[in-house]
Amino acid sequence: MKEDNVYDLARQLASALKSSQQYRRYQETKDRIAQDEKSLQLIEEFHRKQIKYQKQQLSGKQMTEKQQEELAHLQDILQLKPQVREFLQAEVQLARMVADVQQILSEALDIGTVAREGQAQDTDNPAGDGFADFDQC
Repeated sequence: MKEDNVYDLARQLASALKSSQQYRRYQETKDRIAQDEKSLQLIEEFHRKQIKYQKQQLSGKQMTEKQQEELAHLQDILQLKPQVREFLQAEVQLARMVADVQQILSEALDIGTVAREGQAQDTDNPAGDGFADFDQC
């Protein structure tokens, strides 16, 4: 197979993802949220803090109780706004689908993390996206 063909197939995959229900729902909710500046600011703040705390955890430092409370409080505020909650759910579903596709590619190519013998994989959340709470809304 020619290398160019791999890129063509990747473009086809991207097109298929854009045609998916998850992507369409994400775009629709994103467009609605774009009209509400306050909601946008809250979502951006939530994303910033979430990324900050994920980086902190990846560097081996656990979140403090105060940080956990801060993130939970912000998440509670976001959950109170139906259109924000819907956007975050759509975002999680799209991210999960993309992560699942990445997982399929990684497994097919035998790349990624190396599990020790006998070590269980997390099959409940293959995307490992940290958004499990929004699925319950």
